[in-house]
Amino acid sequence: MKKVLSLLMSVVMLLCSLSVFGVAYAADDVTPVVVIPGVGSSALYLHPNTNAQASAVSIDGSFVGQLSRTRFVSDTLKILRGKEVSAEIWTNKLASIIEPFTVLNYDSNGEKEANIGVDCYWTDSLANHMDYLNRRNTAELAVCKVICDRIGAYNVWIYNYDFREDVMRDADQLAEFIDGVKEQSGKDKVTLVGCSLGTSVLSAYVDKYRSRNDIARAIFIDGAMQGVSIAKLFKGDMVIDPEVIAKYMSLMASDYKGEAADFGAIAKVFDIFGGTVDHLVGFLNEVTDGENGERFYKRVVLPVIGNIPSMWECIPYDDFDECYKYMVNLGWLDENSGLAKIVKDYHGVQGRLEKNLKELKDSGVEIAIICGYGLPGIPITSANANQSDMLIDTCYASFGAKTAPTGETLENSKSADKMIDSSSCKFEENTWFLRGVQHMEFVYGTDMSSFIGDICTTDVKLNIKSINDEYDYSQFMALQDGAKSLENIE
Repeated sequence: MKKVLSLLMSVVMLLCSLSVFGVAYAADDVTPVVVIPGVGSSALYLHPNTNAQASAVSIDGSFVGQLSRTRFVSDTLKILRGKEVSAEIWTNKLASIIEPFTVLNYDSNGEKEANIGVDCYWTDSLANHMDYLNRRNTAELAVCKVICDRIGAYNVWIYNYDFREDVMRDADQLAEFIDGVKEQSGKDKVTLVGCSLGTSVLSAYVDKYRSRNDIARAIFIDGAMQGVSIAKLFKGDMVIDPEVIAKYMSLMASDYKGEAADFGAIAKVFDIFGGTVDHLVGFLNEVTDGENGERFYKRVVLPVIGNIPSMWECIPYDDFDECYKYMVNLGWLDENSGLAKIVKDYHGVQGRLEKNLKELKDSGVEIAIICGYGLPGIPITSANANQSDMLIDTCYASFGAKTAPTGETLENSKSADKMIDSSSCKFEENTWFLRGVQHMEFVYGTDMSSFIGDICTTDVKLNIKSINDEYDYSQFMALQDGAKSLENIE
C-alpha cells in the first residue's frame, strides 16, 4: 500500500512540475524577455551584499535634531503666515538639512564617491526570485509578473542596476547580462522591455550593440529616452506660479483616476489656504531668482543631483546645449571633466535614436512604444502645460506626438478626445497612448497590466492594426472604473 501511495505521490508531483514549468520547457518558440526598470525599482544601499549593508541615506534622530536646531520648520511656518524671512539664511538651513542626501551624488567626473549600489543584481531568471516579485503589484514588478504569467518565470529576467549610473555604462553591463540570458535560454535573441529610465539604457544598448543582432523586440514603456521636462532645471528653468499650481491641482482632481493621492481633497485644501500658499510660492520665487537662485542651485539642488550622470541624461535633446552652457557658466560643470564627456555621449545617442530604431525595424526587429497622457506635468518649469503621465512628458515618451496643452484640445487631432496628434510621431504605427494612467502605474490584475503583458509577449505583429484585430486595443485608450479598466477612445 505504501508503495502505491508513493507512486501516486510521485505522479502528482511530476504533473504539478509540468504544469508550473511546462511553459518554460515545452514552448521552444518562447523568446526570453529582459525587463530594464527605471528609478525606484531597486533600493540603494551602502556596502550592498555585505554584512555591513545599510540604507544609503540615514534619516535618524540626528536628522530630526538638525531640523530643530536650525529652526527651519519655524522659519517656514513664518513664511506661510506672510512674515519676512531671509532667503539666504533659509537656503543655508535647507542645505544643512539635506546634507545626508549628498552621499548619493557622484564626483565631478561622474564617478561614484561611496560604495553604494543595489542588492538585487541577479543574472538568473525571475523563477528564482518570486519573493522579490511579490513585493509590489504595481510599476515594473507588475510588468514582470504579468509577463511571467504569459510565458513562465523561467523565461523572464530583470536587469536591476544603480539608477544613478551613466546609461552608456549600463548598456555595457547589459550586453554581458544578455550574453548570460542567451546562454541560459539557448536562444539567440531576446525581447528588451525598457521602463521609464530603463528606456534610456535600452536606447544606449541599441546605439552601441545593435550590430550583435540579438534583439527580437524593443519595447519602450513610459520612456525617458528623449528627456523629461523637469530636467530643464539644469538650465535654470524654474517657474513657480500660484496660478499654474492651482490649475495643476484642479486638473489632477478631475483627471487622475489612480490611488496614489486624493487630489480632490488636496485641491480643496489649496482653495481654503490659498493665501498661505501664495505666501510660500512668492517666497520660493525669491529664493530661486537671480543671485538667490544661483545660491539655491549650488547649495541645495546640485550637491544632491548635480553630478549624477543619469539625471543629466534625462535632459530633452533640444534643451541640452542651454543646460550645458548654464551649468558651465554657473561654475558647476568643468568642460574638461569626465562628467562633461559622459553627458555629451548620451546626448549623441538621443540624436541618433530615430535612425537607430529605423535600422532595427528594417532588419526585422519589432518596436512598441507605450506612453501616458491626459495628466499635467510637474508644475515647476516653463513646460508646465505639457501633457504627461504625471512625470514624463507625452511629447518625449511618444517620440514626437503633438499634444494639446493640459486642459485644452487640438483643432487637428488623431485621438477622438482631441488631445493627441500622433501623426508627428516618429513611429506612429507602433505607438499606443493611455489617458489618465499614472507613470508606470500598471496595477497587476487589471486591464493595464494585461495590455502590457499582451504587447510584450504576443505572437502577432507589433503595430496598431494587428494588435487591434487580435485584442481590440485601439491606439488611444483611457483609464476607467476606479483605475481598473481601459476603454478604447472612439
